[in-house]
Amino acid sequence: LGSQLGNALTRQHRRELLELVEEVRLLTKASRTDDDEEAAARLQAVLTELDLQQVINLVRAFSAYFHLANVAEQTHRVGDLAIADHDRTFAATVGRIVDAGPEPEVLEDVLRRLELRPVFTAHPTEAVRRTLLPKLGRIADLLVARNEARTTAAKRAGIDRRVAEIIDQIWQTDELRSQRPQPIDEARSAMFYLDQLSADVLPVLGEEIAVGLERLGREVASGPAPIRFGTWVGGDRDGNPSITAEVTMRVLEAQHDHALRKLSSQVETLAEELSTSSRSRRVSDELSDSLADDREVLPEVWLRFRTLNRDEPYRLKCAFIHERLANTRRRHAEGARHVPGEDYRNSGELLDDLGILHRSLHGDAGELIANGVLLRLMRNVETFGFHLATMDIREHAARHHDVLEQLYDRLGITYGGLDPAARMEPVSYTHLRAHET
Repeated sequence: LGSQLGNALTRQHRRELLELVEEVRLLTKASRTDDDEEAAARLQAVLTELDLQQVINLVRAFSAYFHLANVAEQTHRVGDLAIADHDRTFAATVGRIVDAGPEPEVLEDVLRRLELRPVFTAHPTEAVRRTLLPKLGRIADLLVARNEARTTAAKRAGIDRRVAEIIDQIWQTDELRSQRPQPIDEARSAMFYLDQLSADVLPVLGEEIAVGLERLGREVASGPAPIRFGTWVGGDRDGNPSITAEVTMRVLEAQHDHALRKLSSQVETLAEELSTSSRSRRVSDELSDSLADDREVLPEVWLRFRTLNRDEPYRLKCAFIHERLANTRRRHAEGARHVPGEDYRNSGELLDDLGILHRSLHGDAGELIANGVLLRLMRNVETFGFHLATMDIREHAARHHDVLEQLYDRLGITYGGLDPAARMEPVSYTHLRAHET
């Protein structure tokens, strides 16, 4: 990647910029690692002589280098984890639990409470634009493909050509925002990563966890998803006066709208795969009854798809689900009231509809389909819901103390004069009654 960046700098600005970058890099290394005073003086002289455009190009070159170095390091670490000690894997952990033979009641209690919640913390000074993130992600994917043992020399040359193209795209992209980033910009960056998790990570990881829990006695399709996500973005008011109630609501609305759009897209993908025909397989009475109810509530969907999907009840059900998601998104945007049957009150109602499909497939030789593409979507719904991530509202302790002081004043108690232990003591009923009197 370093060589590729050097080639890109030469393409974009001839060799002058590359030579400047190399000179600054070598002088900096000598002055820092070898305490070379002459190199430090030379470095100072070189930097002083630069005009503004040269400074901008120099900074951008090192910024691009660090972006690429981070991609390379992260790709390398992921590769190391993939071949790491087997004892660190989830499957190995499950094996140790099985060998230990815990009581079934204890195991079920732990599984019922099991939840991993990674939290996206707030970084309002984050300068990287979202437009760069997909480009860096594509380079990471190309690095993985390049390092595969079966990659031929011709294929590797093609990968190198594509990497060079993306590096030129990065160089020609303005990586800094023209305006100070707002919380909603940061929220969109978090949504980018949540999208990647939803599309690429959770389907595989969810199945791995489900298989492991099945060894512990839990059915593949039972129990809540043990992975959910949290976020401080839009709710971290601790020392950040720009996070107001209005900002929090705006971020929450953006998360909900994004989640519903992604779910609509995933339901479209599900419909493409659920091509089971009623001519070859029987569907459950529950699914037939639900489709009859859907026709009554959403007749326009029935009119649109009755010919196309007449013998494909699963795809027809997906059409009704898709319409309800669209109506739910519209309801959120307009602040309208929930209309039963026309939209979803919450993600639990969506899971109920998907559950009808799941049980029907199980009823007639469709277990693999039910526990494959359909269950992957159901896990995503459980993990991300209609909100993507649970927002934590963080407030500075001084604001809490201010509110408590006002409340204690009403009881004739000086809150500020209490030590931490005394603040934890409950106020007696006798004291309350006396103050009231």
